[in-house]
Amino acid sequence: MESGRVRFGLFEFDAATQELRREGVLVRLQSQPAQALNCLIERAGQVVTRDELCKAVWGDETFVDFDRGLNYCISQIRSALRDESAAPTYIRTIPKSGYQFIAPIERLSEPTPTEPGIPAATPGRVNARMAALAVTVCVIAILTFIAGFWFRSRQNSKYSPIVAVLRFDNETGDSDVTRFSDGLTDNVVEQLTSLSNGRYSVIGNAQILRAHQASCLKHNAALRSG
Repeated sequence: MESGRVRFGLFEFDAATQELRREGVLVRLQSQPAQALNCLIERAGQVVTRDELCKAVWGDETFVDFDRGLNYCISQIRSALRDESAAPTYIRTIPKSGYQFIAPIERLSEPTPTEPGIPAATPGRVNARMAALAVTVCVIAILTFIAGFWFRSRQNSKYSPIVAVLRFDNETGDSDVTRFSDGLTDNVVEQLTSLSNGRYSVIGNAQILRAHQASCLKHNAALRSG
């Protein structure tokens, strides 16, 4: 059975539903203009007379102002297709005769039926599944990285780094400045300790460092005198 769906240019038309779409987006087209468009597409490349179009849209038993009604239908079709009568891409006017659909058309195959209870895989669902799969892969990769980092950290936990803070020296000779520099050293040690969260150890009390420095100086002096 030949499909009622056709593609021409950026458009698709479904004869069964009388729906016109541009790049997948539904284009608003009233029933009578859609019937006239369907008639022109069915006889693409042929000249369809105005009488034939009127019969396809209104039949033989409807009494209307056919000329005005048909002119309205063609105008609506051209507006929906963004076509120009002076330089047509889709519908050409044949003076004193009728109209001709001039664009190449492609017949589209019907969607493959799915098993009962299994919904068809639409592009939106396919894209959603691909996005979900990509997110899952990213999450797995991140969790793997975190687990590896945690494992290595646990292995190396007994070798946690040590940060040593050197005493701020007083080069002025003023004892008040010495007290200030010692306080500054202690404050740096306290701040680093509070920020470590157990990731590293901090050593460097100003008084201890000062006593250690004095001891080193005495030891060096004894070595030089000996």
